[in-house]
Amino acid sequence: MFRKEVVSLALPVLVEHFSSSFLLLMDTFFVSKLGPRAIASVGLGTYMFWITITLAQVSVIGTTVLVSQTFGSGKTREVRKIVFESLLLSLLLSLPLLIASRAGIEFYLRAIGAPSELWSDTESYLAPLLMSIPGLYMSASLSASLRGIGDTRTPMKIGLGANALNLVLDPLLIYGFGPFNGLGVFGAGLASALSTYWSFLVYLIVIPSRIGIEPMLPRKETFLKLLDLGIPAGVERIAMSVSYSAYVSLIARFGSEYLAAYQVGLKIESFAYMPGLAFSIVSSVLVGQSIGSKNMKRAVEMAWESSKASTIAMSLSGLALALTAPMTPKPFLKDESLLFLATVYLVIAGLSEPGLGFSMGMSGAMRGSGDTRLPVVLNLISFWSVRIGVGYLLGYVLGFGVFGVWACMAIEVSFRGLLFFLAFRKLFNRRVRILV
Repeated sequence: MFRKEVVSLALPVLVEHFSSSFLLLMDTFFVSKLGPRAIASVGLGTYMFWITITLAQVSVIGTTVLVSQTFGSGKTREVRKIVFESLLLSLLLSLPLLIASRAGIEFYLRAIGAPSELWSDTESYLAPLLMSIPGLYMSASLSASLRGIGDTRTPMKIGLGANALNLVLDPLLIYGFGPFNGLGVFGAGLASALSTYWSFLVYLIVIPSRIGIEPMLPRKETFLKLLDLGIPAGVERIAMSVSYSAYVSLIARFGSEYLAAYQVGLKIESFAYMPGLAFSIVSSVLVGQSIGSKNMKRAVEMAWESSKASTIAMSLSGLALALTAPMTPKPFLKDESLLFLATVYLVIAGLSEPGLGFSMGMSGAMRGSGDTRLPVVLNLISFWSVRIGVGYLLGYVLGFGVFGVWACMAIEVSFRGLLFFLAFRKLFNRRVRILV
């Protein structure tokens, strides 16, 4: 019974994330026509964008946990109030981030050691993309509210619509049409920004009928709960984004060709870890609702079922990723040496997926229980000790080059899965927080 419930909620999330990954792949495809420099520049810009939007997780995680537990307790009017307060918090968080990110582009490029020939295109791509931060933050908050009550279909439909719009805008804005000259990488960023604000407008239209929203003076206690739940997740996302940037810098120092191959491989790999993201979200929702209804036994069952389903799905996607590795980069890379590099990366990435799937499922369960701090500690310990530390050792000290850096990815996620398994067995029941 539980497995059916887990899968039925996860499938719409999976479809939504799959379409987003497909869109990223198509973005890369359209940009690839502009050359390897454009591919690498958009990849670097994407990493900075990920860093700047990480604070959205403060509102998203807090909203998911608080709404799911409140909904599980049967307090529907309280849910509507939380929806509004979460939306307001998202706006307040996004505005200073928009200003800071626009001012920090050059600092970011210097910090990660980006080749100077990539700076101009990276800045052009980010100029319109960063303007979408407020719309993205508020859309994410409303999406989290819907998922918190178990509605994963509406965010899926809105996400599919936004991605379809982006897919239409990409070639028009990148290459141009009729008398309109193409905007290159600037057009790619603009297409994404316009699609983001379209999705936000649709959320505003559908929210009143799907869940309801009750405008009111924000309550200090709700803001504090959202921040208390969300800040650890926001810190984790910021720290992990910085960590990934450090990992990218290990690769970038080998040269632009290695970075370009990695960027293409990463876009393709994003399809493989979509099941883990889906089951992580579902795990948070179902565990949160169970705890809100004071059913601890069901919360534990939901955590195990979600994590098992995530591991199985990610194992299958990892196998598919490795088996298709020689073929999938071909539409994006023509150079044989780059194709070889991307193929090697994808095979290694395929081996990484089972451990990643389990840790994502367990991480979602811990957050749904109100424990948003422990996943931060476990993820950072694993990433910096193995992926960065051992990766540097293999890649630079022992001379295995970029292949040593990539190999540590598979080692690290397996170690991370073990950490989450032990933590759940020993600590889960003791760290549950009932918020309603």
